[in-house]
Amino acid sequence: RRRKRRRCMKKEVQKIKAIKALERRLSARNKKIIEKIFIELRDKIIEDNSKKYDVKMIINIDYEWLLKKFKKGLEVVYLYTFEETFKGFQNIYKKTIKSKTIKGIRDYFLKDWNIKNAGKQATKMTATTKNILNKIITTGQEEGLSHNEVVKELVKNINGMTEQRASTIARTETSKSINTTSYETAKNVMKEKCWIHVGGKKTYRPHHKAISNKWVDIDYKWKLKDGVEAEYPHQDSLPVSEVVRCSCLIIFR
Repeated sequence: RRRKRRRCMKKEVQKIKAIKALERRLSARNKKIIEKIFIELRDKIIEDNSKKYDVKMIINIDYEWLLKKFKKGLEVVYLYTFEETFKGFQNIYKKTIKSKTIKGIRDYFLKDWNIKNAGKQATKMTATTKNILNKIITTGQEEGLSHNEVVKELVKNINGMTEQRASTIARTETSKSINTTSYETAKNVMKEKCWIHVGGKKTYRPHHKAISNKWVDIDYKWKLKDGVEAEYPHQDSLPVSEVVRCSCLIIFR
């Protein structure tokens, strides 16, 4: 047990750097996909609300359209991230994986995990966006703003989302996909894993740091906060409080 829990050695630093570089590259690419959806939403709201209303203010926002856009966008994000991570895993760990194993992992992600998570996260993202925009509409109505003035407020807010929310969504979903792909792959070819805490002023979580840098069995479940358990950082079953702006990652041997 002492051997399994000894601290990660310096030779693992290169693996960590390679994973972080992969994460930065994929997050930047995936951010552009999410940004494009917010830009299209902004333009659609302008187009759908270009008519003038004389009697009462009616703001038209097509949330079903937005849900489909988010879902399709996330499926693209997950697919590309999976392929790049799977390829990166083999390069980083110098592992040759059997064809049958590769097929099993790819089938799991492409036919199950990617689709389910895209649907789940798209629903959450649409609900959050709807709540934000509905508050703007309600406030506008209470303040007696005109139809055009409310549309301008919506556009202004969405312009902010394009940078801020797109960045957060891209980082969170990219990290989730990378860590999930890595773990599901490692279960077939590795025996141990090590949680690596990457902190910062806004992302620091003491309980993540407490479990960092110690080797454990591949199927070990870490104890986080409030009874929450995790097999790896950014596991899809974890609450938002454990994943948003978390930069932790996992390595194997």
